[in-house]
Amino acid sequence: MDDGERYKEAEESLTSLQLDLAQILSVMMEVMVLLSGEGWLTDTVANRRENDGSTWRSRDRVAGQRR
Repeated sequence: MDDGERYKEAEESLTSLQLDLAQILSVMMEVMVLLSGEGWLTDTVANRRENDGSTWRSRDRVAGQRR
């Protein structure tokens, strides 16, 4: 196998990997859109904003509801 064949094979492999990555990213974007539509992402962001350092208000609120 000469360098030209190796180069062509490597180029085809890279193109295949790029297509796989594009498909994975597409699916991830669809999942994010679906989760945001269900409120999962916005709830997570709101909980993170609610956390101020060592105080986890959302966890404390849940713990208070259990009592």
